[in-house]
Amino acid sequence: MSASWDLVNLLTLLNWNTLPGWLWLLLWGSSLAVVMYWQRRWLQRDQVGFPDVIMLARADTTVVECNEACQKILGDWRGRRWIDVLLAEEQEQAQQKIAHLTPQQPTFTRISRVADAAGQVRWFEWINQGIFDRRGRFQFIRGVGRDITEKKQLEENLRLREAQLRTLLDALPLAVWARDPQGVLILQNATDRAWFGDLLGTSLEEAAREYPHWLEYTSQVLSDVERQGFCQFEGKEMIQGQERYTYRFAVKLQDQSKGLGLLGIVLDITEQKRLEQEVWEQEERFRAFLNNSHDILCRIDAQGLLHTLNPPAAEKILGRAPNQGEAVPLDWVHPEDRQNVANALEQLKARPGETLSFIYRAQHADGQWVWLESLCTNLLEDPSVQGIVSSTRDITQQKQVELALRESEARFREIAEAVPVVFFVYSADLSQSLYKSPQSEKIWGYTAEEFRRKPDLWKDRIHPEDLPRVLQAAARATQEAQQITYRLFHRDGRLRWLRTSCRPILNEQQEVIRIVGITEDITEQKEAELALQESEARLRAILDGIPFSIFLKDLEGRYLHVNKTYLQQRGCKAEELFGKLDSELFASEEALEFRDQDQKVLQSPHPVSYERTFFRDGKRLTQWVTKFALRDQQGSPYAVCGIAVDITPLKQPKICC
Repeated sequence: MSASWDLVNLLTLLNWNTLPGWLWLLLWGSSLAVVMYWQRRWLQRDQVGFPDVIMLARADTTVVECNEACQKILGDWRGRRWIDVLLAEEQEQAQQKIAHLTPQQPTFTRISRVADAAGQVRWFEWINQGIFDRRGRFQFIRGVGRDITEKKQLEENLRLREAQLRTLLDALPLAVWARDPQGVLILQNATDRAWFGDLLGTSLEEAAREYPHWLEYTSQVLSDVERQGFCQFEGKEMIQGQERYTYRFAVKLQDQSKGLGLLGIVLDITEQKRLEQEVWEQEERFRAFLNNSHDILCRIDAQGLLHTLNPPAAEKILGRAPNQGEAVPLDWVHPEDRQNVANALEQLKARPGETLSFIYRAQHADGQWVWLESLCTNLLEDPSVQGIVSSTRDITQQKQVELALRESEARFREIAEAVPVVFFVYSADLSQSLYKSPQSEKIWGYTAEEFRRKPDLWKDRIHPEDLPRVLQAAARATQEAQQITYRLFHRDGRLRWLRTSCRPILNEQQEVIRIVGITEDITEQKEAELALQESEARLRAILDGIPFSIFLKDLEGRYLHVNKTYLQQRGCKAEELFGKLDSELFASEEALEFRDQDQKVLQSPHPVSYERTFFRDGKRLTQWVTKFALRDQQGSPYAVCGIAVDITPLKQPKICC
């Protein structure tokens, strides 16, 4: 191939004066064809079976030949500019490197991403060589690319894992460090930097200038690590300006290829120390609690011998404490309860792990009987206990309260039977009638026993128009108090008006356990209300039929009612007046006049009448106004009523014929 290039270079030196023009062109073209032929044969011969991608491109990067590996991996690039497939920043870098190629520096390397024939992005490491002619002119670029995709992936995975490990180390709430065999710090996580500063690359002696106490235990650490492979100890040291308890652990690393000598961690155990102190204090409080408990705490071993854990509590409740290690003093138990207590203990002894509760009476040292409740658990098979543990409390006061409650319930039943309302208690889901006072027969016509046998009886007697509202209120009664008025048919067929108020009863866990309430017969009250409503409707019709303006205001001057004539003359709606003051409806002078007249009326026991002239919409109007105070049974005024008669026609001059 060198000889061919020599021929081309020789012909280039000849000119038109040396050879005829046609001969010179023929020789030059033939020699160039020979050069290209042998160069291609040489390239193909060297590339057969070669695993790397090889391309031959012109100076403008247009590919003129590529080997079999290139065509297999990247496809046939002949006729394409390989620089065009690079990213923008890679193109610029490649162009700069091509521009700097010289016969003295004919090569450069680069790493780029290229899409293969299947469209997958692959990484290649290229060695590019510029080919120059004898005159030093840049002719071709020969590129050899090695697929380093797997290497790149491995490097990326390695970087990712290293970053993850670094993130993990930095996220740990403990300090992690490592020193090489020469004592130089080669690893330090974020916590270690935050606690002790950035010491990476410093020796132990250099770090000791800021932390002198480190030298105190370094020799011991090195000795322990050399002897047993690790070292651990606790102590106090300054961290971020505060004295903290720390736990240090160091271990010798055997991987000398990494240059690691020691790996250590530092834990801030100040909080642990504080918790240990709290545990100790809690234990002390627990001892004090046992000694001052209101319950008697005991353990009965497998031989039936009693061990009292807090004798002061027994002395407080019974005035005496049983002797330690003796049999259970059943002779202290009331004769009527003694056998029951003995049977309960014997029964519990045969049931490992079970708990049994029983109530009995025991004799106080002064001879009085005290009610006790014992809660016993069989832990004979528990190796740490090996006995029956018992907690006994004084329930004498509770028993007295229960007795008082029974007496109170008896009194309540007497009251419930006497008052004219029905007291009732239902289950939480209203499926059971737990109690109804005897008045239910008078109000409903059915006895409490009938309601117990048929809990839904009340639904059958409620007026159909009211039943949906009642059912909705009943559903809400499990959440909050409810009150509802409704109609029902008495057993004798009469229609009655009832009002029921009920609410849920909750236990300590805020769960509904029952629904309680009262029902009263308000038929007479409802009939009176209906009659009053009819009377008010008639009165309103009368007022609306009067052709004079009539209004009613409260003591503050707010409008409570006006008739239809007033609204027509004012040209407004009732909603625009009700609840408003004169100052919100009239000019300030008119409002002040109305207010003064209202005050005179409230102070006068008699109606006040006066003539009032005013202008409205450009017209002169005259009214004869009469106001009087409405008073309650004690004579105190509660409203002002006014009647305004339009007398404008009477004030107009008469025309004589």
